[in-house]
Amino acid sequence: MKRIFCALALLLTASVTGAAETLFDTTFAPGWDANKWEMVRSWRFDFEGVFRQNTDSIENQVPVDATPQEMRNQRAGETYAAMLLKTPFAEGVTVECTMEFTDRMAPGIVFAADPIVNAKGKLEFREHYEVILYDNGLNVWHHRFVDGKQVWTLAAHFTKERRFKPDTRYRLVVTVKPQKNQKGAAINVKCNGECFGYTEENFFPGNYRIGLVAGEGTNRFYDFKITR
Repeated sequence: MKRIFCALALLLTASVTGAAETLFDTTFAPGWDANKWEMVRSWRFDFEGVFRQNTDSIENQVPVDATPQEMRNQRAGETYAAMLLKTPFAEGVTVECTMEFTDRMAPGIVFAADPIVNAKGKLEFREHYEVILYDNGLNVWHHRFVDGKQVWTLAAHFTKERRFKPDTRYRLVVTVKPQKNQKGAAINVKCNGECFGYTEENFFPGNYRIGLVAGEGTNRFYDFKITR
């Protein structure tokens, strides 16, 4: 069974974070160390994503002449921005990020294989997972490449109409716990009292990278923390 009950997800998360060691911790107020991060493109969009500095957060740059509906659809590529920490991780971790969206979607936490350098000399995602917050729930998307093209599937999700509100800060918490005697990892997602978990059999067996991703509207990020 892919989904597990919320209570069990919380128990598994607690077992990882009970005596947590902080591996990384930052706010995104002015003065945060951008040198620890690197911007990464999506294969889907020929667009240079940018994060702009606010007084207490960062937000993805979006086209000022686009409507919210256009940013969710035909102009979504112009809203996309993502960055990864340069330091790789190899063990179970809990990642926490305070974020918000101004329309309907879609900030998130990303777990990725090392990006490649594309033909234009830019870093570009290959296989990665996105844990995404939006107005109607939480999604885990698995992105991979088949015959040279990026494809993605909805690996797990929680859905409840209009559960999350615009211009409201939410703390998204994702725990990855590698399975000792089998492939993959248990992934548990929590946000604003909602939670779900599942076993991802295809999760990276070795090192992986962690970061954040924004798109389909203005998204803001206030902090980012990783514990073990």
